Amino acid sequence: MAGTVTMIQTNYKVFGETTIKKLVFTCTADVAAASYPETSTGTVTGAKGQNTTHTQWFRGWFLHKIIVDPGAVAPTVDSDLTIKDDHGIDVLDGNGTDLIHNTDSKQSYAMIDGVPSLQPMMSDLTLAITNNAVNSAVLTVTLVFVRTIM
Repeated sequence: MAGTVTMIQTNYKVFGETTIKKLVFTCTADVAAASYPETSTGTVTGAKGQNTTHTQWFRGWFLHKIIVDPGAVAPTVDSDLTIKDDHGIDVLDGNGTDLIHNTDSKQSYAMIDGVPSLQPMMSDLTLAITNNAVNSAVLTVTLVFVRTIM
């Protein structure tokens, strides 16, 4: 069976106003090739509502941090994660290299020139996971968005 990636979005409110948004990618590697499909937030499947995308849901917000959690069938230690914008720029600035672990949850921040920085979201993001060798490995990647610069 081919690898799959699904997305679920959640809003968190403080005093009745949404202040944090969370987009969770649940990723399952291919049963024979151990690869994950590249996945765009512009995909309508699984998005809230019938005629929207995940990108429309977080456009105008700022990407704050990324959390990676291994699943019951753990991926290869030091697998890599990239999250690219519509210009092909990795919003992790290479900080997703070796980010994925087989037992530990890890986190990183959106980066520019190696410096953590909030990045305004204006376009689709494409998630790619590479260097995994475990068939059917499962992991979740959580993107945390904030409304304004902290």
